[in-house]
Amino acid sequence: MNPLSYKSGRAPLSPGGPAHPAPAEDEEFIAQEHFELWHRFCENKTAVFGLVVLVIIILAALTANLFLDPNLVTLQDAYSRGLAPFQHSEAELERIAAGESIITHILGTDGYGRDIFVRIIFGARSSLTIAFATIAISCVAGLIFGVGAGYFGGVLDTVVMRIVDVFMCLPPLLFSLSIVSALGNGMGNLILAVSITMTPFFTRVVRATVLSVASMDYIEAARANGATHLHIILRHLIPNCMGPIIVEATISLSSMIMIAAGLSFIGMGVLPPSPEWGAMLNESREFMRDAPWMVLAPGLTIMITALSFNLVGDGLRDALDPRLKK
Repeated sequence: MNPLSYKSGRAPLSPGGPAHPAPAEDEEFIAQEHFELWHRFCENKTAVFGLVVLVIIILAALTANLFLDPNLVTLQDAYSRGLAPFQHSEAELERIAAGESIITHILGTDGYGRDIFVRIIFGARSSLTIAFATIAISCVAGLIFGVGAGYFGGVLDTVVMRIVDVFMCLPPLLFSLSIVSALGNGMGNLILAVSITMTPFFTRVVRATVLSVASMDYIEAARANGATHLHIILRHLIPNCMGPIIVEATISLSSMIMIAAGLSFIGMGVLPPSPEWGAMLNESREFMRDAPWMVLAPGLTIMITALSFNLVGDGLRDALDPRLKK
């Protein structure tokens, strides 16, 4: 092999001009990079554990209709109120004796006789929808503002970052509560409120990454070759910003779930009778002395989900850290 050829899968330099990429070798190099990234991620056992938990929660939410009756989410039974886990009411015991198939209350029932396990599974749809929709809006908005401020600089950078500084001075939960109070209850308004709250954090991360990338030699070379601003942004800046954005998004998902649950807990989020983990905590707080499982079930679900997102985010951060490459 020509000693002047690149080790990164590029074709050797030709005397008549610059090197041209070899598509097959480039694809093999990218696949190897992805494999090394996945290998470094799997070396972090806690991150793998968090990923497994998240996969189970997401699959349970997506396939809930296959093994659970959606009508059980809002079905109230006055004779089954406050049942402990794996306990049945007298009416249900009579139906079981008669040969009927009765659902087992794995986590007990709430104050309205609704099965807590079923509501947690279907409530995962609401909580995860809020989290992922919020992260998508925040990432896109933060990418636009961050790239604009970091690449063009000047007055635009000053104006954007001063606005970001003002928003970041406000506590996220309090800021979201103010927006929801102005817009009204509902999942759509909750998603919008949390998205506005989290956008400044992504804007700051993207701007810092763009500032470091924009000073690279290949960006100056692209400008010297007559590349447009749009080409530089789409071809060079945004791809190099994706790593920090993915890590920040994964870690921020736990905060978004906590904020959404907190707003629903005080009655400013998802409207009943739709199941949502924070709303379930609010409905069961008056029974926490006599029936603590009503509070523990949604509370532990929120904690485990938020912890899993944090573990996966930490694992991605370590895997994407260039200093860990061998």
